[in-house]
Amino acid sequence: MTDNFTIDERTGVGTVTLAVADLPAMTTYYQEIIGLELLDNGPGQATLGIGDDIMVRLEHRPDGRQHKRAAGLFHLAILLPSRASLGQWLKHYISTTGTMIGGAGDHLVSEALYLDDLEGNGIEIYADRPREGWPYKNGELQMATLAVDIPDLVAKADP
Repeated sequence: MTDNFTIDERTGVGTVTLAVADLPAMTTYYQEIIGLELLDNGPGQATLGIGDDIMVRLEHRPDGRQHKRAAGLFHLAILLPSRASLGQWLKHYISTTGTMIGGAGDHLVSEALYLDDLEGNGIEIYADRPREGWPYKNGELQMATLAVDIPDLVAKADP
């Protein structure tokens, strides 16, 4: 194994394509609940994202998603620009769905909210903390999974 390799910080992940059984319902979910814009809607597919950035492509497949025990996507992750944006998204989710998210984790470098879409695909909505505040010990980045202070997150939400 190579020591001290770090992937370039400008690296990103492109579009995630999901096979879905109910294309209209899933398109509405990703628009109204997640907050993505419908960028293109063609026969058997929908493309969603923000501005010109394509984030999720939904492809209709009558058999839908693979069996839960099959190998596949664990979750897709959507990075928000700030903790205030994360709080704003959580307020939107609660007011729109009337329910709470499935889980949350304070990973010391980020705070993340976890949920499943209508067909069971995992989604992580998260915000990184400023890099200059990330904890290191003996030159290694420290991470954990701690409780998120949900009331404080909502209180600090963008208006």
